[in-house]
Amino acid sequence: MSTDKHKARKNLTPSSTPSSSTTKRSIWYSHLFIVIAVGFAVLLSKPTVSPLFASTAKNTPQKVSSNVDFMVQVMQKTGGKNICSPAGFIKGTCMDFENVETENKKISKILSKLVKTTFFKTIKVDLNKPCKLWDSNDFCYGQACSVEGIASTDVPEKWAKKPSSSSKAAPVFGMPSKAATPKQTSDYAVVDDEYGKGEWIDLVANPEKFTGYTGTSANQIWLSIYKNNCFGVAPFIQDDSPFTTNSQLVYPPKQEKRFPAFLQNLATEDNYFSFKPSIPHEINMFYSIISGLHASTSTHICHDYFDKESNSFKPNLGCFIFRIGSFPQRLNNIYFNYVFILRAVQKMSHYLKDYDYSYGNLKIDKKTKKLVHGLVDTINNISHPFNETKLFNNENTAHLLADVKNNFYNISQIMDCTDCVTCKLWGKTQVLGLATALKSLFSTPEAYFDKHYDLANLKRNEIVSLIVTLNQLSQSLNFITHFRGMYQNFIDEHTNSQNHAS
Repeated sequence: MSTDKHKARKNLTPSSTPSSSTTKRSIWYSHLFIVIAVGFAVLLSKPTVSPLFASTAKNTPQKVSSNVDFMVQVMQKTGGKNICSPAGFIKGTCMDFENVETENKKISKILSKLVKTTFFKTIKVDLNKPCKLWDSNDFCYGQACSVEGIASTDVPEKWAKKPSSSSKAAPVFGMPSKAATPKQTSDYAVVDDEYGKGEWIDLVANPEKFTGYTGTSANQIWLSIYKNNCFGVAPFIQDDSPFTTNSQLVYPPKQEKRFPAFLQNLATEDNYFSFKPSIPHEINMFYSIISGLHASTSTHICHDYFDKESNSFKPNLGCFIFRIGSFPQRLNNIYFNYVFILRAVQKMSHYLKDYDYSYGNLKIDKKTKKLVHGLVDTINNISHPFNETKLFNNENTAHLLADVKNNFYNISQIMDCTDCVTCKLWGKTQVLGLATALKSLFSTPEAYFDKHYDLANLKRNEIVSLIVTLNQLSQSLNFITHFRGMYQNFIDEHTNSQNHAS
């Protein structure tokens, strides 16, 4: 047997007799090869943990990003000190998240009633406008994707019938102003003509929720927005199609101390981009608005998530942790958008109080007016939530306003490419609401909202969209509070089970 081995070795080596130094090198190389082979074997045998399921891994202590830290503080209710600066706690605002949540408790009570009134729940939207940007073969056939319209005969004539061109009076404020010249501005979004094509929709009867809308078109909407219209500050975006199986839901670790490291492992945003000091605050603001809209939409979807087992819609913590935890910057931007619209309402306060919300029912008309006054007064009690005067105010940044306006208008057109009708309805409505806030803060003089109302050039759809979008953001903050409670219950249940076991 030893002879066979010797023959085998001879066949693999040169016929000449090797020197002593050559033999030593051969032995050293053999040892090195063994070490490398063992190393590869260890790596291959070591179980890998996907960041989506990092809660099962032992997370080593690591430094977390400011975005991840913000989400940790929101979920664990450990707010930090507010700094009123473009890099403040809610970046770009003068409020921290606990302050915002405190104010929202008061505002939400009024908003929840106001959006149910006939004026604010009724909107006209063209849901059949064709997509001009790409061809799509995706369709959402589920019942949740459909929208139930309102018969035109049930819509007050004063909203549906175009005023006579011979009329010299402004339709909602009385006689037009002669004291100022209208400032020529274009809209920041497509504003569907209430007197033209479109469907009248009851927003309360068609809420924003999980629809199961997936496919190329669903992903292409956000990809087109981020990649082509966000000034290059967001080069990476995750495939954000809705979930279809529980395996794609992600739950947090059962120990609070492991939550920061878990989120840092989960977060993909921080690995691919962060705002650079050289990016103007105006562009950061634009991205924050889009990102905040995305996050708010995801929060609504996760709160009204379809559970196949119970065949019902219910909050899903795993959905929220994955959709928001993967992009913690978006969580900050929900708060940003809320504060941003609060400031727009403050600037428009006189205009909103004097607007004509009536449609013929004196009792409901009076209630609507009272709720609007209550909302505006409550918001006006908040001191300096956002300072728009610091933006687009010098020779280096003034030109950016036209770019922001153009890109936001493009985004409103992208909404027509959504094949889910429910998604299209809420996408168009909220983009218009945010566009109205932009238009009010950056393109409408203060005097137009204080004295010369008719020069403000706002349509009824814009007023409805502004308030409805504020309510959607307000609901998102309430849902975040609910998810925080679910998270704490998740932790407490584990702690209690551990105590019982010991």
